[in-house]
Amino acid sequence: MACVPGRVLVASSFLLAAAACLLGAPPPASAVDGVTAIYNFGDSLSDTGNLVREGGAAGLLQYVGKPPYGIAIGKPTGRCSDGYLMIDFLAKDLGLPLLNPYLDKGADFTHGVNFAVAGATALNTTTLTERGITVAHTNSSLDVQLQWFKDFMRSTTNSSKGELLEMGAVRMVIPGNFPIGCVPSYLAAANVTEPIAYDGDGCLAALNAFAELHNARLLDAVAWLRRSYPRAAIAYADYFAAYVGVLRGARALGLDPARARTACCGDGGGAYNFDVGRLCGAPGTSACADPGECVSWDGIHPTQHAYAAMAELLYRGGLAYPAPINWPEQKAAGSPVSR
Repeated sequence: MACVPGRVLVASSFLLAAAACLLGAPPPASAVDGVTAIYNFGDSLSDTGNLVREGGAAGLLQYVGKPPYGIAIGKPTGRCSDGYLMIDFLAKDLGLPLLNPYLDKGADFTHGVNFAVAGATALNTTTLTERGITVAHTNSSLDVQLQWFKDFMRSTTNSSKGELLEMGAVRMVIPGNFPIGCVPSYLAAANVTEPIAYDGDGCLAALNAFAELHNARLLDAVAWLRRSYPRAAIAYADYFAAYVGVLRGARALGLDPARARTACCGDGGGAYNFDVGRLCGAPGTSACADPGECVSWDGIHPTQHAYAAMAELLYRGGLAYPAPINWPEQKAAGSPVSR
């Protein structure tokens, strides 16, 4: 069965390339713009618990299933942050339940599934190995996640049709890369001392230029998809601009500008509070008392507060374009997202 036209949104959350899809299901009373479900593909920016269910989390992600991860929501859930992620805030604003991870086999998937796995790559592990690249975190690349999606569709709709757009997805969001030159782990690894290497936001200009090059090529691919699937609304989510917007608007957003490029959780040392040998959650590390004032949670991933601000900029502030969702004129005031 194909996605129901008008009730399908595909969103993306791979750091370098990814996707997610919304299918037709009985709409909740509060559903927005006819969207009834989300099917998300990605990595640690949107994994809501698949990696920890795979078991054996290692490397940079070995502590994400333990405190202090999840400190803002009372417990670790497998999300790589102190709390919720952009995909959670998007689901909340759409009037949908938070996405359950695909590997939680007892979960309710009526309004979508999260296939994202922290540490996942766009290319499969065999291809990466042939190029001399070892993936330490997971074998659940985008290819694997897409196969999970097809298996899920086959088991629930008796459909084995092709890729997302061929299956009838009519709204898709494809994100670009963050400005990696602003991320504490990259800043600490580069350890550049020459002031000329930094831009006006305190970020490494060369690394940001690399991210922008990637984003430009991704936009070319998005343009090709739009030509190939003229009936689908394919939006580009400008993660680069959203992250920079949070940095520049830190004070107005309730964040501390002085700590905009410093991890909340770490070993307390160095200019960025990030040490790849002592990651957040390792013995001897600790979280700051006020993660809601920081942009970066663990030096790699943003805090819940930063994610909420970026989701607002993307989906209501025009940084996902063309707009994938027609929102009601007024956003109702609400409490922080919760399960």
